Formats: sequence, structure tokens, C-alpha cells
Amino acid sequence: MTSLEIADWNIEISLVKVHVGIVGNELADRLAKAADCDSAAEIVFNRIPMNTLISKIEHETKLEWQK
Repeated sequence: MTSLEIADWNIEISLVKVHVGIVGNELADRLAKAADCDSAAEIVFNRIPMNTLISKIEHETKLEWQK
């Protein structure tokens, strides 16, 4: 069992057309293209949302306490 399964995550992947007039899709497409062209952009793979960290800490703390 993976940690995402343990955390009760459900990941779905679907095809979304980007040029169909949906504002969020159009904006995401423009931002992705701008980021791709920006050679000075900082690439960061280790940013984790605070609520994810808090959940992980709470989970690990409970496990340690139960031991």
C-alpha cells in the first residue's frame, strides 16, 4: 500500500482540451507556456503545501505516541 493510499487520496487523470474558451484552462495554458519560455525561472520540486506537512506531522506523532 502506498502512502497516498494510506492518506486516502484518490488521483484521477483526464484529458482536458485547453483551447475551448474555458477561462481557467486558457490561463493555465498561457502560464505553462510562459514558464516554459522563461530560462531564468527557478525550478523547485520540493515545495509541499503546509496542510500536507501538518497532516504528515500529526500522523507520525500519533504513530510514535501509540508505540
